[in-house]
Amino acid sequence: MAITLDITGILEAAAFWVSNKGGHNGWKLYFYFYVMFTLLSILLGNDPVILSGTAFLAYYARVAELHENPWIMAEFAAANTASMVLFVGNPTNVCIFPHQPIPC
Repeated sequence: MAITLDITGILEAAAFWVSNKGGHNGWKLYFYFYVMFTLLSILLGNDPVILSGTAFLAYYARVAELHENPWIMAEFAAANTASMVLFVGNPTNVCIFPHQPIPC
């Protein structure tokens, strides 16, 4: 799922939109990234957001000459907290078999 989201560019487009919206204000940028990861985690679950978002944040922090740790910790906190909203908890752990339902 994370690879598919990376290939489609959904997360990258959202992240660049947020970075453009935040501009040069660090607090505003940090808040927008936090909100973006929260909303994406509510829709997609925490695994795809963390797997795709961590690579993007590491690259973004390196290019913008920022420390990665606070950005990645905010991503983990937002993604893991927001994914609790999902009914199944973690959609990547749900297996659907058309003929025989087998618990994972």
